Amino acid sequence: PNKIPTAFLFCITLGMLGGLKLSRSKPSPWKQCSSILHFLFILIFNTSPYGRRQIEPNEYSKEAIENDLFWEKYIQIQHTAEQINKELFMEEVAEVLKKLGLESEIESKTEKNFQEESLAKFLKPFLDLYWPLLEAIRYTLRLTANVVTWEESYLSFWVTGALLISTIITWFIPWGWLALWCPRIFVWLGMGPWMKIVDKYYVAPFELKEEDL
Repeated sequence: PNKIPTAFLFCITLGMLGGLKLSRSKPSPWKQCSSILHFLFILIFNTSPYGRRQIEPNEYSKEAIENDLFWEKYIQIQHTAEQINKELFMEEVAEVLKKLGLESEIESKTEKNFQEESLAKFLKPFLDLYWPLLEAIRYTLRLTANVVTWEESYLSFWVTGALLISTIITWFIPWGWLALWCPRIFVWLGMGPWMKIVDKYYVAPFELKEEDL
């Protein structure tokens, strides 16, 4: 239990290194990220022997095209699955609306348009209210994804370095001792014997006595 924070930070560091490995395994040399040694040499010596090499014409072009086709098919399959889920959800919405007694409106409009319009009207107040928060969440998730996949390679390097240093530091911190004594010190300082003095001179004058009732 004393090493849980260290293990947590170490797992995140391994995830960042896994993202770097995934980025460097791309077939196209134009999309590969530089190695972590390259960033270290640039940071320390301002030059690096591990920089980008000369890329030959059409180098790994066949493998890169195959990789792009694979991801295009994957995205298409995911889009098809989302459309199916959307249709199923719209059917459930139509059933709920019918139970609410809106059959006449459904008959006067096409079912699909009515479902989409009803859902948009229902969600609009919530989306307008929480739109800034949703926008911030979207930006944070996109930035996090770019950092983990090393699309923002320099930022990813600094994050990985900070995580690695934090992992080493937390290894030597006695978390068990802190977990035991920090609550004790807080209780002693916040609810010690001197609280009797606080109660007598600062709280008691404001309390109602029996003769005042």
